[in-house]
Amino acid sequence: MDQSAPTPKRQFKSAAALFFVQLFSYGICSISYIVMNRGQYALTFGFDLLFGLNAFFIVKRIVHAEDKLGWDAAAYTLGGATGSVLAIWVTKHWLHQ
Repeated sequence: MDQSAPTPKRQFKSAAALFFVQLFSYGICSISYIVMNRGQYALTFGFDLLFGLNAFFIVKRIVHAEDKLGWDAAAYTLGGATGSVLAIWVTKHWLHQ
């Protein structure tokens, strides 16, 4: 048996990691836009730093993804959309926007 062949468990873990990393990325980006619009310099700076640091992790995950066009791509895309929606919910309750 080929040890380098992706197992279902490894494929799921890879897709889940991309989903959550993209959820976090879009969430941070969306919240950053909201606090930027409110003129909150420190929060904008902090969220943009998190977004930049997260971008390095995303690039690393994409480069090393075993399945670049299947489940990983779907999870990455869905994570982004989910992150934006979650950011709206968070800012409505956290920042009372």
